[in-house]
Parts: sequence; C-alpha cells; structure tokens
Amino acid sequence: MGLYSGFRKFLAISTFVLPTFVATSAWSATPVSIDVGGGYVIKTNGAPLKIAFFSLGSGNSFLKAQNEQAVETAKAVGATIDIFQSDFDASKQMDQMQIALASKKYNAWIVEPVAGNVACQIATKQAPAANILVEDIDGTLCGRILGEGEQLWSPGTLNYVGGNESVKAWSILWEKAVKDNPGPQTVGVMVGPALNSITKAFYKAQKDIAPSNWKIIAPVYTDYSVPDAEQKAQPLVQAHPDMTILMSAYTNITKGAVAALRASNRLGKVKIYEGGGTVTGLAYVKAGTTQAMLARYSRTPIAYAIQAVADAWAGKPVPHYTGDDGHALETGRDPASASFLVTKANAENYHPEND
Repeated sequence: MGLYSGFRKFLAISTFVLPTFVATSAWSATPVSIDVGGGYVIKTNGAPLKIAFFSLGSGNSFLKAQNEQAVETAKAVGATIDIFQSDFDASKQMDQMQIALASKKYNAWIVEPVAGNVACQIATKQAPAANILVEDIDGTLCGRILGEGEQLWSPGTLNYVGGNESVKAWSILWEKAVKDNPGPQTVGVMVGPALNSITKAFYKAQKDIAPSNWKIIAPVYTDYSVPDAEQKAQPLVQAHPDMTILMSAYTNITKGAVAALRASNRLGKVKIYEGGGTVTGLAYVKAGTTQAMLARYSRTPIAYAIQAVADAWAGKPVPHYTGDDGHALETGRDPASASFLVTKANAENYHPEND
C-alpha cells in the first residue's frame, strides 16, 4: 500500500501532462501467480506484458488525453499496448473483447466499460479463465457502480481505479446544488449514455438527494460530445423556460448547454452544476458560469492502472480498489470526502488533466 501512496503523491505534482516517471518493470524470470479473486489465479510464466486497452473511444478531450497517456505509460513500464476504441457502443466493445480473447495475443486487459453488465462475463470470467489479467477503470463491471470502496471491485479482476464517478461522489454535487437552492426548483438533467455505469450512479445520487419539491425534467442522454450536447440542449432550454438548475455529467455537455442558454438569453439565469474537472470546466467555475464541479482526472487513472498491472506482473502486491481516480488528495480537501468539489473559493487548488 505504501508503494501506491507514493505513486499517487507523485501524480499530484504533475499537472496535465504526466512525465515519464515510471521505472521500467523487470518481468520476473520465475513465474508469478496473481490471485484476482473469483477462484482465478493468473500465471505470468515470465512472459512480457502485452496489454489490450478497451477504451470508450477518442471523441472528446478526456479520452484523447487518456489514450495518449496509456501509450506513454505502457512504454515507460516496458509493455506493449493496443487501444480498442468502442465509441460508447457496448456491442462494438463486446466484439472487440471477443476478438482479442480469441486472438490469444494479449496477457492483460484494461477495461473501461461502456456497459458494465454487458462486459461482466467476458471480463471477470472468460478472460481470467484464459489466463488474462484484467484491470477495471473509470466504470465498474457487473453492476457494482452503486457500491463504494472495495465494493466497486469485481472478483476476477486485479483492481478497480476510479471513485470520482461513484454514487457518493455524485451525491456531493447534488448536495451542493440543494444547499445553494432552497425551495422548489425546475431541474434539467444532461448525462452520458443511458447504459453507462456513470449515468446509473448519477441517477442514484439524484434519487437519494433531490428534494421532493424539485421538478426533475426527463433526462437528456448524450455521447459526451459538444455537438451532440448542444443539439439536445436547445430543445431542452426552449421547452422549459422555467428551468432554474442544470445538472450536467461532464464539461462537454455543459459546453453545449451554455451555447443553448446563451442563444436564448438565459445564461446566468440557470445555475449549472457539473461533473467535469476539465480546463474549460475550471474556467467556467472561476467565471461563475457554473457554481461547482466535481474533480475528474483523465491521465492519472490510466497511468495508475498500467502501473498496477505491471507491478502485479512483477510479483508486487496491488490493492483491489483505488479511489480518487488514483490521484493524491487535493490541497484543502476533506480526506473523508469521496471527491473534490471545485468551487470559486478553492479553484486554485485544482489542476485539470484535459480540456
């Protein structure tokens, strides 16, 4: 655990672009046995690490930064990596995983699931049964997103790294909105794909926290891109002139909503709360365009995940769960908090990793 605490402290001092900080891992000539739970034990047999990374895609700045970091970190630890981009299509991701499994080309997977239940069987049973080490990142497998801490980890996988997209994290954002806005409100909700585990966690927090006197408008689903969000925000804004609050799941969604609100001369009249963590999101907070946003890191989680896989491959211990996206605690953050809530008062303490 000390190794990973030090790793996260190092990540905290690198802003936006992480340096090549990871020492190249030396694969053990002696076979290593890795117990991943669920009755599965992965045997390394001293082979080089060959990683398949099943990414959500590259359609936004978060994913582009993440995929770039994956290549850099894999090179740093001496592993090879191929990135499979699903474009938020659960069926496409499943096809990619099945092809990778059949190819027998990879001995490790990093899975960023489009739909955790869809990928559950192949990632937690079929892959480890084929002696493939699986790491889960940024979205849980097997319906575990409603849990917290180690409950987010799925047996059959090495580790889950994330946490800033959990129910407890989203609850912080909803609680802030409720505290800022007493009394009846009309609330717009814009999220990612319906089947995505992050969307499910968002809804659970909404259900737990939103007051009964808040009118929640039917949710708007997006693919997290600005064009899609803007196209869908326009009818939302036009159809609900009484909307007082907008809850957004990501900065790209917020960008689309800001454009729609500006076009209708309502920017500043609707309070915005988002789960973004981006350069633009931080600028929105500082300008007062948004009232608060949750911290979210694009580079740190994938760097942590690849290092965890490399360390396990070398026979080093790895925890089942890593919260805070693998990032060290931000300055001024309550250690007991599930995520860092960025406001105008503490904005200087947050350092985004993508626009």
